[in-house]
Amino acid sequence: MSEPVIATPSGRQTALVAVGQGAVMVFGGVLALLVAQLFGKSEQTDAFLAAYGFYSLGITFTQSFRLTAVSSLVQSDVVTIVMRLIGASALIALVLGIPMVVFADQVGGLLVAHDPTAVAPASLRILWFAMAGQLLGSMLAAILTVRGAITPLAIATMLVGAVSVTTFLLLESSVGITAAAIGLAVGGLWLAITLFVVLLRDGWAPHRPTRTELRQMGGEAGRLSYASLTFLGATLTYVICVALATRQGAGEATLFVYGYVLGGILLGVTANVSAMVHSAAVVSRSDRVAETAGAAAWTLRFTLILAGPVLAMALVIGRPILGLALGSSFADADITEILEVLVCLTGWLVGTAAAVFAVVELLARHELTRLALLAAAQVVLLVPLALAGAALGGTQGIAAALSVTVLLSSGILVRWAFGDHWRRTAQTMGRDSLRQLLLLAAAFGPAAALLLASGESTAAYVAGGLLATVLSAALTRIAWPSEWAALLGAVR
Repeated sequence: MSEPVIATPSGRQTALVAVGQGAVMVFGGVLALLVAQLFGKSEQTDAFLAAYGFYSLGITFTQSFRLTAVSSLVQSDVVTIVMRLIGASALIALVLGIPMVVFADQVGGLLVAHDPTAVAPASLRILWFAMAGQLLGSMLAAILTVRGAITPLAIATMLVGAVSVTTFLLLESSVGITAAAIGLAVGGLWLAITLFVVLLRDGWAPHRPTRTELRQMGGEAGRLSYASLTFLGATLTYVICVALATRQGAGEATLFVYGYVLGGILLGVTANVSAMVHSAAVVSRSDRVAETAGAAAWTLRFTLILAGPVLAMALVIGRPILGLALGSSFADADITEILEVLVCLTGWLVGTAAAVFAVVELLARHELTRLALLAAAQVVLLVPLALAGAALGGTQGIAAALSVTVLLSSGILVRWAFGDHWRRTAQTMGRDSLRQLLLLAAAFGPAAALLLASGESTAAYVAGGLLATVLSAALTRIAWPSEWAALLGAVR
């Protein structure tokens, strides 16, 4: 069997996928803001967001499929592997229905300290449909990426958030906060159906599986689940953090989650896009280790250049904007806490971006046991750190504990994955991080000083934002000339 040729996506295709992922993140942010505006922060929002955190364990599979399925797709006969992967996704979805549907009451009780209206179990049951649709949609996205159908994939991804938000707006007045779960369910199922149609139009013909193929689907489901343990471990740390935040007081988990969501949006449109678009091409190269090491350094640089200024801008002028977006239920102290949580999660963001291609490389080498053990160690390490962080600093301390845990595990992943290239890769990442930190200080320091000197008036915020934007763009062009040219070329 000849190896499939995986074309490297063009800059325009990468930009299109980034726009699609950006649309998902933007609409996800819109949904979160609508929940904040309509329901504020309370035990109900804590319960829904805790259920959403558990749902994110299932969504972890959707993120990992785009990496774990790539090695099978590029190393196997595509005609026979597609049916097996789709069937394996459906089987995993059925298994995840056990805790989310059958034992939703018990799981909800573990997630939330106080849930008098039973929002958590109701949301878990509805979110299972969202998770099933996202699982199948993500596997179909991996298949379509390898087949080169990137443009229709990106367009379908752009629209899924609009479907979810529209559904929520139509239902929230009648069913309350669970309308958010229903919106996500409708969006997930819409994505799966749309991408399945795209795959059919691309020439794939499904067939009734034989008993042998059913057994192979079961084996593939086991392999994918095992390969996803490193992602499950990372998401489980988040679930633990949210569960601890619910015990800091009513509404505290909501504040933690909003800080995490802001960081997740930045990560989603940078490192996650890079991994989704380039992992198939990198894995198929003959000099794979050198390629993945280079991709890892580039991905972190890409994340620093794009996410760094956005994060800095949020800290400098974000308070009035975030306060307006979230609504009157959130006091100034709440907004400050969300931004402090975001700052404390910087290590999580940087560590995740730095390690994404290390995970790709280890998955391609089938080092699943090593990844699983590291994921377990990450969870074990987080628990005492998060408990200590909660005692010392509340939700901010919990966020800092998550950052420390992720940075440590990311360093180990880079060391394991890149062999003789790891030291040079780590040094490059360190230099790039320091360069961008200095750039951000030079670009946003004057704006921060202006606000301190003139007071927090609307005019001062506008002037500070404009000053920071001009300085950030000018300094980025000077400090990162090649990257600046590449980013401009990608959007032209």
